[in-house]
Amino acid sequence: MMFLDLRLRSLTVEAPKLTVRRDAAGAIYIAGMQISGGTAGGGFSDWVLGQREIVVRGAEIEWRDEKRAAPPLALHAVNFRLRNTGDKHSMGLSARPPDPLGADLELRAELIGRSVADLAAWNGQVYLDIGNTDLAGWRAWVDYPVDLQRGQGALRLWATLGGGMPRRVTADVALTGVAVRLAENLPLLELQSVRGRLKARATANGYEVSGDNLALTRAQGASMRPTSFSVAWQPASGQTPERGSANANLIELEPLAELATFLPFPASLRKLLEELAPRGNLLDFNFTWSGPLAEA
Repeated sequence: MMFLDLRLRSLTVEAPKLTVRRDAAGAIYIAGMQISGGTAGGGFSDWVLGQREIVVRGAEIEWRDEKRAAPPLALHAVNFRLRNTGDKHSMGLSARPPDPLGADLELRAELIGRSVADLAAWNGQVYLDIGNTDLAGWRAWVDYPVDLQRGQGALRLWATLGGGMPRRVTADVALTGVAVRLAENLPLLELQSVRGRLKARATANGYEVSGDNLALTRAQGASMRPTSFSVAWQPASGQTPERGSANANLIELEPLAELATFLPFPASLRKLLEELAPRGNLLDFNFTWSGPLAEA
């Protein structure tokens, strides 16, 4: 195709109406043209990455995901800008989702990669800002790491990619009316509100999870005042035992004991908290372990 050799300084498209589709095999099509998956290779997508600048204004886009068997998702007032300099790509997108899903969303990314056909080699940073939205309403098109059944509010998310996968994620949340199940074998946790910053990152041998000024308000039972904490965990490997650490500037024991039923704690720890029914607060808490946590 001759247009694949064409290089433009700037390309602007005004008010297009497009259908973007992912078929059952995972191939992506825009306006009927296959851009990734199957035998498409880099093709048109790599041609796009070779242009200095592409701007789309006022687009209407319908997303059809046959792989997920999801209903069509219509995005309105879509504005998109892509700037490319060699392997470096700067992207910005804003759009208005259907009313039940919120007022607006914004996506920005600074990425390094050579070809869409080799996304596993891409690195960079991504920022997502969703205004007041029904987060549970996005489940038809988005996989959450937990079973989020209800939740209204705002979300800002920063992610660092390495080798095509999220390696570090930071999320600012301000949610109300939350109902979430944190593991398959746990009961549903219902909260009036959740506010604060959550972080997670993959380490060389495990992961770390932390929170800044995280506060939980429950409809029934004790609530938790803002606290900052971090938990690091490394699984056993060869002769090296499982190990980990946890610290927090404030642990309110009564709310923690009540919430233990809903949290992915070891069964032995949940039972211990239930039997002790602790009261009071721990300040500047630090705890490390080596070997199975139940034996620590």
